Amino acid sequence: MSAIENERCLDSAEYVLGLLPVGERAAFSDHLSECPDCQARVGELAELLPLLALPAPPTLSVPALEPVVAVPTATQRATAGRRRFTSRRPVQWAAGLLTAAAAVLALFTIIRPAGPATAATEIATSASAAEPLVRTFPGLDVASVSVSVSAANTGSSMIVLCSGALDQNASHDAAGGLVSLWVWTRSGDQVEVTAWTDMPGSMTFAGRSSVAPADIAVFELRGRFGESLSRVNA
Repeated sequence: MSAIENERCLDSAEYVLGLLPVGERAAFSDHLSECPDCQARVGELAELLPLLALPAPPTLSVPALEPVVAVPTATQRATAGRRRFTSRRPVQWAAGLLTAAAAVLALFTIIRPAGPATAATEIATSASAAEPLVRTFPGLDVASVSVSVSAANTGSSMIVLCSGALDQNASHDAAGGLVSLWVWTRSGDQVEVTAWTDMPGSMTFAGRSSVAPADIAVFELRGRFGESLSRVNA
């Protein structure tokens, strides 16, 4: 499978999972109308979506927040130093969703041999062998962040699932700062994978790294000023 064909496989998976950005999704939709191969991939992937139908998380009873009297300025927040976080039990349903979604993405990154007689067997064998690595970041107070990693041709593909805002001042009307995911290699290098704006609610992001899963030693979350929010070993 060529690099272009492999890229189309990844685009097909992210298209059905709703992970493609708006611009790329529109471009892929145009391509999809003219490409029978991609139409077939999207149809196959749509049949696998029931794998992601996991139970909804339990409803939590959250006490009402005190009215906000004053919002710190950016300078005050910059000098406040690192935020402190207390431990919280990982959200099991979030990790399960990441495992299922990453497994679907991994399914479309394998090289399928020519010939219909052996294709189904090869797909099933490769998918079971490429079990994604899922880690949940510890020590977060009001949020849960998990990352799922699968091997890709040029390194690794990752899915990040966030539930809740890391910054308690963030709201639907006033977003928090940027949060970024970094990986530390076994040789000590630090590589940024993806970044997002801190907001309440549940959010899912996809990222790619040139670092292979076997070469990742540590996953790290960093805040807007580059401070470390949480780390977890691979």
